[in-house]
Amino acid sequence: MKLEWSLREEILAISHRWQYPTLAFLLGCLVGIILSLALPTRYRAEKLLSVSYSADTVEANPTDYKNWQLEQLNALALSPEVIRGTLDKLRRIDSYWSDVNRKELTSMLKVGWRNTGLWRMTAEADTPEHAQQTIQAWSDVLLQNYQQARISAVEFHELDRQLFNLEAQLVQAKARWAVLESASQGLQNWHSQIKSLPPDQLLETLSYWGLWSLASQAAGLDPARKTLLDEAPSTEAPAREFLPWIDRWLTSLESETDLLFAQINELENERTPLQARYAGELQRSRGLSGELEVAASSPSPNALIALRSISLYALVCGILGLLIYTIIWLLRLRAEPASRSKE
Repeated sequence: MKLEWSLREEILAISHRWQYPTLAFLLGCLVGIILSLALPTRYRAEKLLSVSYSADTVEANPTDYKNWQLEQLNALALSPEVIRGTLDKLRRIDSYWSDVNRKELTSMLKVGWRNTGLWRMTAEADTPEHAQQTIQAWSDVLLQNYQQARISAVEFHELDRQLFNLEAQLVQAKARWAVLESASQGLQNWHSQIKSLPPDQLLETLSYWGLWSLASQAAGLDPARKTLLDEAPSTEAPAREFLPWIDRWLTSLESETDLLFAQINELENERTPLQARYAGELQRSRGLSGELEVAASSPSPNALIALRSISLYALVCGILGLLIYTIIWLLRLRAEPASRSKE
C-alpha cells in the first residue's frame, strides 16, 4: 500500500482543529506569566549626565575630534580606575559588595549615548537598594575622575603651547647658529687665502662679491652688522686691507655664537622638565579636552525601573507552546504511516 503525505491536507486538518494550537499557545502564555512572577526581579537605576562640547579650538576635522572626545569619555566611564573606585566606595557603604569583583560590577553598568546632550547611565542589580547604590557611587566616581582629568587637560594644553613656543625658539636659534658657524668657517678660509696673497694684489670682482655675500649672510637683520657690512673695503683696495675687516667679523660672530650656544643650552634645559610634565599631564588627562563639559543633569533622585517583563515571558512561552504542539503533531504524522503499513 502506498502512503502519500500532503501538506495542504495537514494544514486543512489543523485548521479544523484550531482549538488545539490555540490552547497550546495559551497554556504557554500561562506558564510564562507564572515564570515571570516566580523568578527574581532585577532592578535598573538610571542617572542622566549633561555632556557638552565647545568647539572654540580649530581642528582639521572638528566632527571627528568631537566624536573621539566622546569615545574617550565613554572609555573613562568604564575604565579600570573608575570601576575600582566605584567598588571601593560601594564596599564602604554595604558589606554586600565584598563578594562582588570588578568584572561582575562592570557587567552591571552601561552608558547610553549618541552625541552630546544627555547621556544615560544605567546600573542593574537584584534589589532596588543595590541598584541605587551602584548608580550613585558610579556617577560620583566618574565625575570625580572627569574633573581630575579635565584639570590635567587644561594644564596639558598650556604646556603644549609653551613647548610649541620653546621649540620654535630652539629651531630659530639652531638655524641662526648653523648660519653663523658656516659664515665663520667661510670667513676663516677667506682670511687664510688672502693672507697668502702678495701685499699689493687685488681681489677679483667675483671673489670680492663672494666674500661680501658671505658677510651679508652672517649680518642678518642686525643693524650693527649692517654698519660693519658698509665698512667693507672697496673693490680697488688691496686684498690685505680685507684682513682687519674679516677679523672684526670673526670676533663679532664668535661673540654671537657663544650667546646662541648658551641660549640653546638654556632652552634645552627648560624643555626637559616641560616634556616630563607634558607626558604626565597627557596621561592623567585620559585624552580628554578642556572643551568637554560633563555634569549631572539635575539633583533629582535617580530613576528606578523594575525589569520584570510579564508580556515578554508570556509571548516567548506561548511561542514555545506552539512549537511543542507542532513537534507532537509531526511525530504523530510520522507514527501513523508506520502503523498503517503494518496493517
